[in-house]
Amino acid sequence: MDALAVPPPSCLGEVCWSNDQVSPVCWGMSLKQFNDFVAACRSTSVWALACEKGHVNLYDVVTSLVKPWTRNTGCGIALRMNPKEVLQAELMVSHSWSECMDQCAEALSKFCTRQKNLEDLAVILWFCAFAQYQSGDDPGDRGPTVAEQLALDPFGSVIRTLTSSGLGMVVIQTSLADVYSRLWCVYEIAEAVDSKAKVSMAYSQRALETRSGSFEEMLRARTSRASCRDPSGEQMIRQKVQQPGSPAEALVVIPGDCSGECQVASSGTFVRAGGFSRLDSIIFTFRLQAFQEMMHELHESTRDQLRSEIQKMMGHGGTDDVLEQERFRVAEEGLEQLEDARLYQGSGGLRFILYSICLGPLALVLCILALPFMILCAPCILLYRHSLKSKTEPAVARFMADDPEAPVAAERRSQRKEHRQGDPSARRKEDAGPPAPASYGAARGAGIAEPRRDASESGSDVGESFGDAGEDDELMLKRLEMAKKMAPQLFS
Repeated sequence: MDALAVPPPSCLGEVCWSNDQVSPVCWGMSLKQFNDFVAACRSTSVWALACEKGHVNLYDVVTSLVKPWTRNTGCGIALRMNPKEVLQAELMVSHSWSECMDQCAEALSKFCTRQKNLEDLAVILWFCAFAQYQSGDDPGDRGPTVAEQLALDPFGSVIRTLTSSGLGMVVIQTSLADVYSRLWCVYEIAEAVDSKAKVSMAYSQRALETRSGSFEEMLRARTSRASCRDPSGEQMIRQKVQQPGSPAEALVVIPGDCSGECQVASSGTFVRAGGFSRLDSIIFTFRLQAFQEMMHELHESTRDQLRSEIQKMMGHGGTDDVLEQERFRVAEEGLEQLEDARLYQGSGGLRFILYSICLGPLALVLCILALPFMILCAPCILLYRHSLKSKTEPAVARFMADDPEAPVAAERRSQRKEHRQGDPSARRKEDAGPPAPASYGAARGAGIAEPRRDASESGSDVGESFGDAGEDDELMLKRLEMAKKMAPQLFS
C-alpha cells in the first residue's frame, strides 16, 4: 500500500518550527507523546503489512510513515507534536533501529515508571528517529538535510546538558536486536560514560526471558566486532576510534535516516585516545554493572539458570580451581606417556629381532625377482628419452629463433633456479607470493575497515577480524577475574 495514502494522525499538530531553527536539546517529546505516536502508527495498514514479517522495526516506521507525514515541512515528529512550546530533553534514548518497536515502547515505559519523583508520562525523551527531521535528504525536499542537522552537534549538546541535569541516557535492549552489536551504540554509551552522564539499561520482558548465555557472551564481547548498517559510516567511526582525539577534531555519532542508520560528522568534543581497547574496557564495565541490575529483574527460574551457567564457567570454585584441575590433568597425561615410553624402550630390542627374522627372507626374494626386470627395462627407458630429446630440441630452437625475448626469459629462469637451490629462504619467499602493498599495513594500523569478502575467498579473514578461539578464551579468563573482584555477589 502506498504510504502517502495513509493520512497523518491527529496527534501531529501544525508546522510551527523547523529543526534548523531550534536547538537540538529542545527536539524533545514526552513519553505520553511517544506512546501516542507509536499507537497512531500501530493503527495504520502499513503497520499491519510490516507485521507480516514477524515484527515492526524503526526502519519500517521511518520509511513508511515518518517520512511521508513530515515531508517538505522541515519539522521532525517531536517538534510537530509541540507546536506551542518546544520541550527540552531530560532523557536520551540509545537503541538499535532493528529492534521491535513494541518491545522498545514497553521497555521505555517500564523504565520511566521506575524513576523517582517523576510522573512516568511526563519524562521528556530525546528519541533520534522522532527528534531529527528524516526527509531532508529526499530529492526536492526543502530540508534541513541530515548533514545540516549534524552540524548542530545534537548528540554532544544533549549529552552535555544531561550531564549537569536530567536523567542521563537509557540504553534499550530487546530480544530481537543486540545494542552491543551496533558500533554507533557502543560508541554512544562509551562517550556518555566518559562524559560522566548517568547511563542506565532498560529491558523488554521478552529480552529478560531470553538471557541464557548472556554472561559468557559479555565476557567474550569485543567492540571491534560491532558494525554499522552503512559501510562508509562504519569505516569513518573505526578511523576515529583508532586515532588520538582532540577537542578540535572529534566524532559525533547520531542515528540518521533509515538508509544509513548512522551518520557521522566532525564536530563536538567527545573523542579520546585509546582505540577499541578503551571501548572494550568502558563497555565491559558498563555491561557488568547492567548485568547485576538485570539479575534483580529476572524471573526466578531465569536467574537460577544464569547462576548455574556462571558456576559452571567458574568450575564450581573459580578460575584458580580450573587452572589447578588443568595442571593436574596435564601431569597425569605426562606420567602415562612416560610409562608408555619406558615400556616401549624395554621391548624395542626384541621387536627388532622378530621383524628381522620375519621380513628378511621376504625382502631378499623381492630383490631377486626385481633384478631381471630392471636389467631388461633400463635400455628401453634410455632409448625412449634419447628419441624424445631429439624431437623436442629442433622445436625449441625454432621457438627461440622466432621470439627474441625467449633467450632472456630462459636465462632468468635458469638463474632463479640456481638461486633457489643455493638459498632455501629465497624459495620460501617466492612461494609466499609478492609482498603486500605498503598502504595495507598503514590502513590496518589506522583501524580502517578492509573490504568485506566472502568466507570462500579466504579462510584467514575470520581469524584476522575476530581473533582465534585461544585469544577469546584468554580474554574470557581475564574478564572473569575482573568480574570476581568488581561483582563478587554474582559468584556467591
